[in-house]
Amino acid sequence: MNEHPKPIDDDTLHEWIRQWGESYDDVRMRDTALDVANRIADLATGKEYDDSTADWTATFKRLEQLVAPALERLDGDLYAGSRFIADEIESVSLGDPSDDGDLWDESVSLATTPGFMIRSEAAARNIGDEPSLNEIITAADADYRRAVVSGGQAMRHMWRDAAVYDWEKLMAEPRRAGEQADDAGKLAVIAVAMQYAPQAMSAMIAASVLDPDGHDLDALRRIARTPEADVDVDRLFTDLVEHADRDATVARDHAAWGILDPIAANADTNTAWRVESLLAMFDLAEGDLATAASHARDAIGYNPDDRIASGVLDRIPDPDNGVAGAGGLWLDDGRSAPTM
Repeated sequence: MNEHPKPIDDDTLHEWIRQWGESYDDVRMRDTALDVANRIADLATGKEYDDSTADWTATFKRLEQLVAPALERLDGDLYAGSRFIADEIESVSLGDPSDDGDLWDESVSLATTPGFMIRSEAAARNIGDEPSLNEIITAADADYRRAVVSGGQAMRHMWRDAAVYDWEKLMAEPRRAGEQADDAGKLAVIAVAMQYAPQAMSAMIAASVLDPDGHDLDALRRIARTPEADVDVDRLFTDLVEHADRDATVARDHAAWGILDPIAANADTNTAWRVESLLAMFDLAEGDLATAASHARDAIGYNPDDRIASGVLDRIPDPDNGVAGAGGLWLDDGRSAPTM
């Protein structure tokens, strides 16, 4: 006679909770502890529940018990709030909840956490209408600025961490060639992070697309948190572009295009042209020099100080003498900044 399956043990459940915390899931006032428990388990198991491996009824009941005390202290909707809830679950389980009764300190208070998706949904023009991506990015931008004014560097890091997670989730989506990502919330987070940390986010995206060894989430987040002045663009070319696997890059480039194209069409102009320089870098890695030069020339036309676009042109042979460094050639054509 087979032994009745046991519930998942607490150590594993806490590992699931930590994993969910890193997902930057939204947590809203309407969520019950069971709702959150279901999302934690779904993420950990891939929504596969084999009754022969565990007592899932008891497991969900235990997860609900772990979540409930932290969720009861929530006093407002939290976009990307799973990290804070997970931390509070851990604190409560250790018998060390926040002394002041708050879920987090002043640097990441409820007033500073981004809730733009909630507001953008409420602001849809007519009942049943979905706000456009442009409207959601605009709302996200306003929330980011409000959050940073109140929360400073902690909020900058939170947004970039969330953007990296959202980028990797969208990159992993199964999409046909030419098909765009349509998760407006994730696209908006990425767009805002690109607007305020263009060099660091570009480096992160380049690593995600071009690195032959791949990057785990923590590594990509460290890149995204790099201070703008410290981003080493030359190393992006020497470490990534020059060692890129063409076939792998083509596949990753197509996935990246599905994310970057809707962002370019709906974000601010600076971000749109930043996308252009990234596409130039990817084309260079794939060996398509003519297309790379075209994208880079357009990006330089808007911003002559675009370091990635300049790096692309510096590595394309001059058609007259074959010497790498077409940047000067392209910059002599007198282009003015395009408008979008």
